[in-house]
Amino acid sequence: MRVKSRRWSAGAAVAVLSVLGAAGAQTSNVPAPPVVAGQRQVELSLGEMVTEAKKGYAEMQTGRESVRRMLQEARAAKDKPREFCLEDTLNRIDMAMRSANERLEALVGMQNAGAAAESASNKSRARQDFLVFDSQRANVTDALSDAKQCIGEDAVSDEGTSVTMDIDSDVTDVDPSADGEEPFDVSVPPTLKSETQ
Repeated sequence: MRVKSRRWSAGAAVAVLSVLGAAGAQTSNVPAPPVVAGQRQVELSLGEMVTEAKKGYAEMQTGRESVRRMLQEARAAKDKPREFCLEDTLNRIDMAMRSANERLEALVGMQNAGAAAESASNKSRARQDFLVFDSQRANVTDALSDAKQCIGEDAVSDEGTSVTMDIDSDVTDVDPSADGEEPFDVSVPPTLKSETQ
């Protein structure tokens, strides 16, 4: 009995090690992760980062105000599902804006420091702060899209789109079912017979 269990244990150990060895060999060809919003390479000067961040923060405030108005309208209409959805969205926007404001203040502080901000570590810190700010701006943009869905608007705009249809003149006008034959082979499904019948 012990011989069989030892063989089984040894076989299981070999199988596990084989799988782990194969999995380990495959990790060397892993592609680089994709670049997503907020991970772009920042090649801006500190002044350009501050200008861009101030402009982005103003856009976030405008978006926040529009969501706040939508929330007030939902409350006035006593539309609880929309109200809850918009409250959640507004909370997400507020959290992202708090974080973005902290990063904006850090960038402005570095800009006000003047020449002391020109060291390599401060440049690296400024890039990091700007990337976090940019990521929070993307979060607000996503939340604004969600707010539109809360009130029933599609997130995708169909403005400026049109549909055209071209009919190929080489295609025959004859209906294949008009001659009385089935246009497709239709098979009857098999029936089941019960032993009790």
